[in-house]
Amino acid sequence: MLSRTSHALGPLRSLPRALSRPPAALHPTSSAQALRTPAPFSHPSSLPRSFSSTPLCRQQPHAPQSTPTISQDLYDEVADRDMETLHENLEIFCEQYGKDDWEVEYSSGVLNLTLPPYGTYVLNKQPPNLQIWLSSPLSGPNRFEFQPASVEEEEEGVWEGVWVSCRDGERLGGIVERELRGILKEVEGPEGWEGVGMK
Repeated sequence: MLSRTSHALGPLRSLPRALSRPPAALHPTSSAQALRTPAPFSHPSSLPRSFSSTPLCRQQPHAPQSTPTISQDLYDEVADRDMETLHENLEIFCEQYGKDDWEVEYSSGVLNLTLPPYGTYVLNKQPPNLQIWLSSPLSGPNRFEFQPASVEEEEEGVWEGVWVSCRDGERLGGIVERELRGILKEVEGPEGWEGVGMK
C-alpha cells in the first residue's frame, strides 16, 4: 500500500524547483518599487507653481490717465462758455433746418439735441474729470479735454483753446459740425449754416 502511494507521489516530487520560486515579475525589489510609485493624483501643494514678481491686479491693462491741462476754476468757466455757444448755435440749426420735432435743450450742464429720425446727441459737463462727454448717434461716445492755446493765455485768462478727444485727438466742434452737416445734406443742404460756433 505504501509503495503505491510513494509511486503516486513520485511525479509531484519531480516538478521543477522553479515553481517554488517567485517569478521574476514578483521579485521583492520590483514590489518595493511598485509601492513607492506615486499615486496618479497628487496633493495640490505638490503641484508645480509659476511665480511672478508682479501682482495679478497690476498685470491687467489700465486705461491711460491724462494729466489735467487746466485748473478746476478755469474748466468751469470755459466749459460753461462753450456749452452756451453750442446751445445758441444749435437752436439756430433746429429753427432754420429742422422740422417741428427737432429741438435742443440745455440745463444743468447737460445739452440734448434731438433729431428724429437720426437720433439724439447728448453733451454734458464732467467737472470731476475736467472733461466734456459726447454721446453721438453716429459716432458713439467720446470724451474731450480742454487744451489751451498756450500757457501764457491760460494764466492771463484768455481761455483760447480747443476741446480735444481723449480717444483720437479730434476736436469736439469739428465732430459735431461735420456730422450735422452730413444730416443737412440729406434734408436740404447745409450751405447757409454757419456751424456750431466752436472749433
